[in-house]
Amino acid sequence: MSVVSSMALVEQIRDSSEDSCNMDEIALRIGDMRNAISQNMKKMSSAEQSDILDLQNRFKRGIYSHSTALFLWGLSEVTALPFHMTFPFGYNLTNAKATGLSCSQSSNGLYELGICNIKLSNGMSFNVYSPEKTLCDIVRGSSEIDIKTIASAYRTYSIWRHKDLDKLEAYAEKLRVSKKIKPYLEILL
Repeated sequence: MSVVSSMALVEQIRDSSEDSCNMDEIALRIGDMRNAISQNMKKMSSAEQSDILDLQNRFKRGIYSHSTALFLWGLSEVTALPFHMTFPFGYNLTNAKATGLSCSQSSNGLYELGICNIKLSNGMSFNVYSPEKTLCDIVRGSSEIDIKTIASAYRTYSIWRHKDLDKLEAYAEKLRVSKKIKPYLEILL
């Protein structure tokens, strides 16, 4: 089974953060998320799709984040190359950077916040930060993402049927970016 067809059969999205959604909330959002991941994986070449899974298998502690997470969730139309992964602080990035990955590190308390495990019908899976965590990450410090892409991501998120503004605000507080996301939210909501 190809990666594209297996992506169309996403079975489970599991948020493993400490303030994770309950299963009812995930069930409500799973349709939107399944569609976003499936549609955006189809936009990638088969080599890029394989790379997503291969890199996750090679770097098990890496979480797809920033521009890659924006694309996977459908919050950006631009295929994110090179792929971006976040690792726990202290992780040796030498091998990851040698593969061409764009890498970030995060303190252990924030690294685990908002991890979603996308499990495919063929048993393979990869980790990506939740849309809410991603929206906070892209406005933090030294993000390589331009202001137009950020504004577009917030605009797209604002029209999602099952957006979770409470979670977005909670993550913004923990990541200390509440003041940075406030203008985007005031304009859109």
